[in-house]
Amino acid sequence: MASKVEYAEFGNIEAEIAELAKKSVIAGVVAEEGSLLAKYAGANEFSARITPKKGKFLAVPLLPELEGKSPKDFPAKFFRFVPFDPKNIWKGGKLISGDTPAFVLLRSVKIPERAFIRKAADNKKTKEKVEEIMRVQLEKILLGEASADDLFVAAGEMIVSRIRGSISSNIKPENKPLTKIFKKGNRTLIDSGDMLKSIGYEIEG
Repeated sequence: MASKVEYAEFGNIEAEIAELAKKSVIAGVVAEEGSLLAKYAGANEFSARITPKKGKFLAVPLLPELEGKSPKDFPAKFFRFVPFDPKNIWKGGKLISGDTPAFVLLRSVKIPERAFIRKAADNKKTKEKVEEIMRVQLEKILLGEASADDLFVAAGEMIVSRIRGSISSNIKPENKPLTKIFKKGNRTLIDSGDMLKSIGYEIEG
């Protein structure tokens, strides 16, 4: 009569190994689908051209207190329209004429491709680091010292670190002169820091 021998000490290890095949880790921008942050991240990763939905121009606010407003929110006499060229008429935060610019009117805005996620994911060093972490965690699983979730958490945290490093690396092309004027810093992809903070990971399965 055949008999089945089970080794209880390996039960949890086998279960954790089985879990490895069911799960995966996804890292990137954690934001609501369709949110401004998600759109901004996608536009920078793949490039985009923004055009006005109504009218001929996009009105880009240059003063913090005008965020979310447009020239239409003010009486027509409030504005005097002047040519804007950041290369020769901007000095010390004001137009040389003495006016403080409120909005810049643009027919469109081109956001160039700065593939911060793909740059991190395709990097050889990123792949080597993730493989090393997974190898270490797998050895711990075989020794009964770690779980499948531990492996994916470690891998997720490493990938998040690499993507954040990619964002902070000042990916070219450099900012346009107009962007440099009203941005808090000259580094690409970093302004309020919201996108940098949004990088995270999820374990699926």
